[in-house]
Amino acid sequence: MVAGRILYGLGSGTITVVQETILGSWFKGKGLAITIAIQITTSRIASFLSMGTAIPIANRFGFYGAAFWANFVVCALSFGINLVYIGAMRRIRRNTSQNVLDRLRTKHKFNPRLVVFFFGIYWMIIVESFTLGGGWNSFLHINSELVKLRFGVNDAIAAWSASVSQIMPIFLVPFLGWFFDLYGKRTDML
Repeated sequence: MVAGRILYGLGSGTITVVQETILGSWFKGKGLAITIAIQITTSRIASFLSMGTAIPIANRFGFYGAAFWANFVVCALSFGINLVYIGAMRRIRRNTSQNVLDRLRTKHKFNPRLVVFFFGIYWMIIVESFTLGGGWNSFLHINSELVKLRFGVNDAIAAWSASVSQIMPIFLVPFLGWFFDLYGKRTDML
């Protein structure tokens, strides 16, 4: 179980970095916050649906592994979309002059030694994300069991009740993205 969670963390973290890097290169300045908000909202909708439908899928097909196969189909679809994206980016790269490509490569170089010079507020955000995320994610993984034991409901009702924890970000995050794009001052809001 621990190895599976470590593997999940490595994959999830990598996907988040890649997604936000792509979005950051496409939407600089005013559109970035709402774009990342839409990405987070999409993720929360997927979490809401997966938490709520795992038990009904297992009940429909008669074994618990059916929910994993449903997730596999979604992952395969996502992999296919990534292949299409890679093909499109290769086509764009072939049609871009070498001079422009060289400018982009030098512009996006990162020196790891500069990490020690990040502002203190950056490190505060990292610590805050770690502590809040650690507590929240721990709750997310036990909340359906908590609902089942505390209120004495069946697995399906517990799963849908537990998935409600994903509802507020679905509506709040796009509003915050729009707000930050409109007014700025992202660090002041922390």
